[in-house]
Amino acid sequence: MEKDLKELDNQHQSITIAAPEFYCSYFLTHVISEHFKKHSNTALKIESCKNKEIVEKVLKKEVDIGVVFEFQDKIAGIKNLLLEPEDFLLVTTKEIYLENNKNFSIILEKYPFISYTEDYNFKLKQFQDRCLKSINYSPKFIIELGSEEAIKRAILNQTGVALLTKLLIKPEILSEKLIVIHRFENKISTFLVLLNEKYKQEKIKAFTNKMKEVWKGLFD
Repeated sequence: MEKDLKELDNQHQSITIAAPEFYCSYFLTHVISEHFKKHSNTALKIESCKNKEIVEKVLKKEVDIGVVFEFQDKIAGIKNLLLEPEDFLLVTTKEIYLENNKNFSIILEKYPFISYTEDYNFKLKQFQDRCLKSINYSPKFIIELGSEEAIKRAILNQTGVALLTKLLIKPEILSEKLIVIHRFENKISTFLVLLNEKYKQEKIKAFTNKMKEVWKGLFD
């Protein structure tokens, strides 16, 4: 893998990656950091896109690699690589948790649920709704926001409760700024998607292996 990436350096080629905002902020920044420690001559371009736009960009050859949620579709010519599945957590702030005597039932009844919009990420919204149904939680009050980061900020401002991925809120959980109300059995799947013809290129294949390695390291 390192040999192929060094060849990429020497040829001054570039790799373009499309991903939702969350992955650009919390995953690809780590990939870039690790990559440029050894391959500073390789150009990387990152595009922040809605989940539904990414596969189309891959098919049109506008990007080399896409990062998407819950990609189960079978599309001719597309290679999908599963990354490490991730926990989806129902959370609120420590302040709300203590003010309500650590009673999750009261918290879920009293406070609004901060949700993803369908337009931002339909598949993520579907996954979220399945999780809520599995615990018989039907929020009385719902606030919809257009990104994971906006939902995280709203929760930290003591707005209510939300479902967020562990990677997004790991520091806040460790510092106990956020309290986990429920950890769901079903994990959310993240995939790298690219054209088969791209994956056959050893340099691209080597870079996807590096992405998988970095992703796994984030959860160790």
